[in-house]
Amino acid sequence: LWPRRMGCGSFFRMVGKYVWRAIGAANFALFFANMFFLGNVLPIVSKYLIKPLFPGFHEQLKCQMAEIMFATITDWSEVVGGLKVIVTGDKIPDGSAVLISNHVSYSDSIAIHCIAHRHTELGHVRPFAKSSLAYVPIFGWFGVFLNYIFLSRSWDHDKIRIRQQLNDLTRKAKLYASGNFWLMLFPEGTRLRPKKLAEAQEFSKKRGLPVLENLLVPRNKGWVSSMDGTREAITGVIDMTIGYSQWTKTGHARPSVGDCMFALGGEWPVHVHVRYFPVKTIPEGQEAESQWLQDRWNDKDKLLEAFKRDGHFPGEIRPLKKRTLLDAFLNYLAMILIALTTRAALVFVAQHFYKQDWAVVAQQAQQSIETLLLAAK
Repeated sequence: LWPRRMGCGSFFRMVGKYVWRAIGAANFALFFANMFFLGNVLPIVSKYLIKPLFPGFHEQLKCQMAEIMFATITDWSEVVGGLKVIVTGDKIPDGSAVLISNHVSYSDSIAIHCIAHRHTELGHVRPFAKSSLAYVPIFGWFGVFLNYIFLSRSWDHDKIRIRQQLNDLTRKAKLYASGNFWLMLFPEGTRLRPKKLAEAQEFSKKRGLPVLENLLVPRNKGWVSSMDGTREAITGVIDMTIGYSQWTKTGHARPSVGDCMFALGGEWPVHVHVRYFPVKTIPEGQEAESQWLQDRWNDKDKLLEAFKRDGHFPGEIRPLKKRTLLDAFLNYLAMILIALTTRAALVFVAQHFYKQDWAVVAQQAQQSIETLLLAAK
């Protein structure tokens, strides 16, 4: 039944590994189905039924749905997937902030959201994202409702939209339960890869910039626009440096998102060093803000050199409050119940009030989403 050299214990471990991955895949499929209702259908219903009468409740409802969905990902990653976020450095005070970080892996966002969860800002994280994401069902559409800052990579087009989107964000954040937001920005613009690093080092040599060994060159336009658009609304800047101790032979950091979602057991450490700068210490003006960002990247490069040597960042570890299996289950159950309730309510309304079947309602909802996406574009 199995290879001669494979013992009984090894066989069952192998079977268990694939069963575990199958459970993870099924969980992910169920998660996306539920997220469609929480992140796409419910915000549309709220937009037309709740927002006209209770705009504050509408914004808080979207944030609550975001917290439930993102907590499902972070809880699964930590409790089941073995993700361990190790935090050192400064404490993060309450208040709105611009959050900047180096970008190594898609798992960076999961680690940052894990930290935001402990600061009750999980539903208030607003990242910069590619404009193409706005057309992706579920995550992208929800990003439109949550006021993600979408970029087209054309600065002449983006600079006007960024200002408008940041104005919307700072205005709507006043209606959030905490009144705060974290504007998340990866100034490097893309993930670290050996080829990208070599290109960045060559670029730095030609421009007379510091040649970094562990980071790409930070792009200052998004950063400067972020500070100009939010300076009056934020209390400070959160500067995170993310380090990974495990890498693949092809230069990819681990854990990947797949490791967090589908890997069998184990432990995946991700180190995050935090520095906090009150907004009054950040210089004003494009040139001064750009230089400030470059100085932070120079500091990060030194931190990452020490990390490679020591295996950890300096300073006392600030352990995150442990999430339990019960926390993960209750959050997941809440997401399923809300999704089922939303679907049942829509079916009831369609069949008893409008005398339409569910397929027609779904088609109309899709048309509403497409209209909103066109307006966002």
